[in-house]
Amino acid sequence: MKKLAILAVLAVIFASFAAADVNFEKLKAAHMVAMKYHGHATLAAERDASMIFMSIDKGIASVCYGKEMASAYMEKGNSKFYWTVEKTQSGVLISSKVNVNGVKYSRTVEVSINEGEVSIRQRTDLDEGARVSCDWGCLAKKFFGCISCFKDWKCWLSCAGPGIWECCSL
Repeated sequence: MKKLAILAVLAVIFASFAAADVNFEKLKAAHMVAMKYHGHATLAAERDASMIFMSIDKGIASVCYGKEMASAYMEKGNSKFYWTVEKTQSGVLISSKVNVNGVKYSRTVEVSINEGEVSIRQRTDLDEGARVSCDWGCLAKKFFGCISCFKDWKCWLSCAGPGIWECCSL
């Protein structure tokens, strides 16, 4: 029941985010703080790094693209959403972190694409304190919708990153 309530709150947050005015400078500054907090401060300092704003699921996210990794950040009220996509040899590693009223949740999913075969698995070894369970059928459907991204990890940031929250429960 508690899990359902948290997911309902997250859905309302995403739906109401579109109607709110967005202070882009504040969002960008908060994203920089989140990158530092999660150990990705050097991402913004990379030579060809770029920061942009992107419309995602009726909200606005600050996005930073680096050479082999990208991060995105959204917030509404006391909820902060931060996710990264890293290029790997065989695909992408998608990590999501949410802070809802001071309670932190995280999950990491690895997508491997080799010779026409796609595998998706949760990386529990990277999720310290993660308290989640995923509907793998839902994840597969979301991620297979992103297959056109192939190994373009930048494409995965906006396609699959936010979708993790729809398929996994806290």
